[in-house]
Amino acid sequence: MLFFVIVPLYLISVNIGMQANNEAQRSIIDFTQQNLRFLVGNIEREFGNAIIRQHEMVNNRDLQAIIAHGDMPLSFEIARSNSDLKRQLQQIVLESNYIERATIYIPNTMRRISSEGVGRLTQRDIEFIEKAVGIVPYGPFMQVDDKVYVIFSPLISIEEETLYIISMEIYLPLLEQTLQDFLESEHGNIILIGREGGIDVWNGIDDSLFGNLQYFVNFFDMETDVWESQQYLAIGHKSNMLNTTFVAYFYRTQFFGQITRHINWLWILTAYLMMLIVIIVFIIKRMISAPLQKLTDGFAKVAQGDFNIELQYSGNDEFGYAYKTFNEVATQHKQMIEQVYEQKIHAQSAELKQMQYQINPHFLYNSHYLIQIMSLSRDYEAIDRLSKHLGAFYRYITKGTMNEVTLSEEVANAKDYLEVQVMRFRDRVNVTFDEIPEGFENFKMPKLILQPLIENAYSHGMEKIVKHGVLKVSIKSENNFLIITVEDNGNCVNEETVKSINERLTKLDKNVEITGLINVHRRIRIRFGENSGIFVSRSEFGGFKADLKMEVKRGCTDC
Repeated sequence: MLFFVIVPLYLISVNIGMQANNEAQRSIIDFTQQNLRFLVGNIEREFGNAIIRQHEMVNNRDLQAIIAHGDMPLSFEIARSNSDLKRQLQQIVLESNYIERATIYIPNTMRRISSEGVGRLTQRDIEFIEKAVGIVPYGPFMQVDDKVYVIFSPLISIEEETLYIISMEIYLPLLEQTLQDFLESEHGNIILIGREGGIDVWNGIDDSLFGNLQYFVNFFDMETDVWESQQYLAIGHKSNMLNTTFVAYFYRTQFFGQITRHINWLWILTAYLMMLIVIIVFIIKRMISAPLQKLTDGFAKVAQGDFNIELQYSGNDEFGYAYKTFNEVATQHKQMIEQVYEQKIHAQSAELKQMQYQINPHFLYNSHYLIQIMSLSRDYEAIDRLSKHLGAFYRYITKGTMNEVTLSEEVANAKDYLEVQVMRFRDRVNVTFDEIPEGFENFKMPKLILQPLIENAYSHGMEKIVKHGVLKVSIKSENNFLIITVEDNGNCVNEETVKSINERLTKLDKNVEITGLINVHRRIRIRFGENSGIFVSRSEFGGFKADLKMEVKRGCTDC
């Protein structure tokens, strides 16, 4: 009960705390966005004048004269233009604190004019020009090694000839100080990202983070946006004037500082509460659930027929009383089942003796009569064979010490009986007897259950057959059952007879006359269970068919 009170209240408190943390984080992000917007505005003003001066160079007469002169020998007029252009570049450097050096690269004259002097293009200058040509269409900033430049060229398309490149090298210490004043933290950084790359002022960003930030910049259209991951928080502000996005990124744990610590303590408290709940649940389980489960398992085993179980409990509480009562009831049921089982065994033994007494005396009389006829005809070989099978048959049925035999022993007895009947009926009946399925030779079964079925076929089906009689005995294993089928083509059975026999086998009332079939049916069900027994129907030969079904335990063909 305490669990259902504490947990909801705690969850409500956690939810309120998380909402407060989220609001605090949102306020910090909003404040940072405002500062970033102010920073970008200041930088735009600083670099705006330099960019304007770059564009004004398009109409500069000195620059045009130098370009037009080409790579011809230096004249006085061109020398003066070089000197004037140098002074103009020096003036640009003086006008902006962020510009350290200004340079004009003129490829067709192979010359370089900077605020520091005039000279010819070097291989490094040519490489610089090639890189700048690719950057010009996308943004004014370009980074080469650890230096950053603002570049401009009157290039309309990459395929056109490059007349000149104006490069202004940024004074990085001042830019770094400006950005550092904005960050107010050593755990963040600012990167300038254009369409074709980015400028990392401190050269400390790894490739994976840079790729994520560039993806973030390429897919937001607003002036200011926020990107968050588990490790970083990035705030971007787009400058249309500079065609560049300023992205400030921070480590979340450092950026939110105290808020992060509060959240960590909240999770620690949550873990402690979860551990406390686990301990309480463990105690409850040990005191209530485990004994109750043990008692439930005991009932399940009893339901499966295992009455040898005895539950142990050392306590002296309600479970102790329940366990004691359970053990007493299980013992009583075990004793009752043993008594019922013993009664069934005695009943089965009695029914076996009754079956032995029920052997048709006419079979013996007819056998003796057949021996007499054979002796008169001096057929001593037939008399010997008949006496052998008849003796084996009666020796088998009169042994009263065994209630169970193997399938091979029962089949051998049935074949002894059949041999006598074959000699009696001669060519009137054609008998076929299947072999025992492999592995079932030692299958245990009640004694005298197959011969009565064959005797029933001869007594009710074959007795009036003059010729072309059919008697078939088949043995097969199917769906965890051993099935012995006895069928004939006698004409003394109809649907009403089959229905009547099935009803008598199904009901098994105490007042029903105990015939050979019912006796066998009862003993089979006592031995193998309610799903086993005798099931009668019409044979495909037109006569009577009896299926003797015995359920086989899985993997047990000799028990």
